[in-house]
Amino acid sequence: DKAIEVLQTGYDLTRDSRLLDKLNSIKESIIEEPQPVEENTDDTEDWQSQFEETREMLNAFRENFSATTNSRGNGDWEEIFVTTDELVKIYDPLITKLEEYVEYRNNHDIQISDEVAFFGSAIDYQLRDFYIVTHQFDKSAKLDIYSGESMDGYGSEHDEYNRLIYQEQANGDNTTFTWGEDGNVQSYVSVYESGEAYDVGTVEECSFEYDNGRIVAEHVKQTFPPGSVRATPGTYYSDMTYTYDGDTVTMTCSSNGHKGSVYTYKINEYGRGTLISEEH
Repeated sequence: DKAIEVLQTGYDLTRDSRLLDKLNSIKESIIEEPQPVEENTDDTEDWQSQFEETREMLNAFRENFSATTNSRGNGDWEEIFVTTDELVKIYDPLITKLEEYVEYRNNHDIQISDEVAFFGSAIDYQLRDFYIVTHQFDKSAKLDIYSGESMDGYGSEHDEYNRLIYQEQANGDNTTFTWGEDGNVQSYVSVYESGEAYDVGTVEECSFEYDNGRIVAEHVKQTFPPGSVRATPGTYYSDMTYTYDGDTVTMTCSSNGHKGSVYTYKINEYGRGTLISEEH
């Protein structure tokens, strides 16, 4: 159960396919070799019914919105293209549903380990992400979120609001997040030690600009060491700017001051963009 929880959390944060493969493998082994289950009480049946309903609603949102809600502009520019106020309205029904389930679970002495075995992750982690993305930091601060090194060598640290501030992979790759006073990620720095994501020694720095929580600019600095096979050694700068027109957003890219590709996205009802055109 703990392995499932740790792997799910790691995958939610990193989108690393290796973690997903391991997670699915464990879940399949549980399905193939089911453990004896005691006869359910009415409370247990009601809990599972409520949980299924909660999970269905969560999955419906997930289908239209990336799982990476923790960072608000973490290098994935297909993330969120609406303001914080708009996000609060979009996700209020889901947050209310998750809160109702957690209250029911706690009042009926249901163990989180049972929930993890049933779903693969604690609802508290999902609720934490949506609290943070809608800037409800007083609520996210009250959740019990795991920090420290997992048995697989993955590590994480969170601030007093349970926002991710440091993450380290088992191979040594690590990322440090800086949060701004506006409640969004201001910048992050990733250091790659293994060479699996980038060449060994590459440092990536990203910073962001927002307008009421909606991203308007992104700045990236990358340094490639001598002997790099991915690029000519040196430091490179990239900039992305976002312009909005109704339900569309245009991202214009430039590298070392030279204009590059232009991408246009349509914003769906969840605030996420779907690519509709591109120019190179």
